[in-house]
Amino acid sequence: MMRAHHNKKIEALIHFFAVEHKKKSGKDLYKTSLFKYIDLFEFEILKETGIPPLGLEYNALKNGPVPVALYSDLSANRYKSDLVKIEIDEIGHYESMKIIPVTENYSLDIFSDYEMDKLYSLIDRFAVKYKNNQELIQATHEIKAWDIAWNHRRLGDSQSEKMWLKDEVTDSENTIIQENFAAVML
Repeated sequence: MMRAHHNKKIEALIHFFAVEHKKKSGKDLYKTSLFKYIDLFEFEILKETGIPPLGLEYNALKNGPVPVALYSDLSANRYKSDLVKIEIDEIGHYESMKIIPVTENYSLDIFSDYEMDKLYSLIDRFAVKYKNNQELIQATHEIKAWDIAWNHRRLGDSQSEKMWLKDEVTDSENTIIQENFAAVML
């Protein structure tokens, strides 16, 4: 039951970002930008409350955090949804994956008011003046857990490193945030 709730929340999140990013920027949502929106949603709420709204596992890559399971599912064409379709654009020697909403009507019923405010805030901050994904990437480089993982890669030249959610909250002076995190991560 919890897994089904979790998957529905991820699917609703992807659908929301695909619809709103296109509506506000006039451009399709590509995989890298989707990941950056998800990263910022997860880590900003975690930093503010001590509670990860998605509880995903992340790896630190050059362009910021990447949600491991979603990255794997999208890369292997295993991600299935009735709300969005995945299309591949070939740009030169590269393939770019874009997320296209099947319908413009999304539901945020699964999110709290606080989470919905954060979703709209991210769209307002990044989609309205969107030119490319560089501003989103730069914003994820401000995530403390990414910075710790990226700068402490085992071999120094590794392409990725596991990130730890706890790294985002352990130095917080707010004991409520630390207690919230400890309670949810038991």
